Amino acid sequence: MKKALYISLMVSIFISCTSKKITNLKPLTGYWEIEKVIMPNGDKKEYKLGTTIDYIKLINDSTGIRKKLHPKLDGTFETSNLEEKFTIEQQQNKTVMHYKTSLDTWDETLTLLTKDKLVVTNKENFKYYYKRFQPFDFNNNGQKK
Repeated sequence: MKKALYISLMVSIFISCTSKKITNLKPLTGYWEIEKVIMPNGDKKEYKLGTTIDYIKLINDSTGIRKKLHPKLDGTFETSNLEEKFTIEQQQNKTVMHYKTSLDTWDETLTLLTKDKLVVTNKENFKYYYKRFQPFDFNNNGQKK
């Protein structure tokens, strides 16, 4: 009985330490390029060259939009007019983005947000790692800035 209680307590502490609210949401606005996805079983899929960029715009502290963009070599983007609207909810120990489109609804938990890094986790426990998108700079031998 004591062992089960101890294990339960340790799991609760681990969960509370790994989830936290993200209160400064301002860095969310911008262009994000996916780096990798880590699956629940630990498998990893890395993206060396992203062909799709996520543009996220925070409208206020609780709403925003996300659009998929395709970067072009001239520094512009190709896009459709489709955008995914989301709301943000500060729950007890986490920050959740609730998406709703005409076709689907889903949630993502913000795990990490800095000016250069974004990590979100979905309900299947897939972790999506993004970095701030840097456009190509052909004045620097075609390398990214």
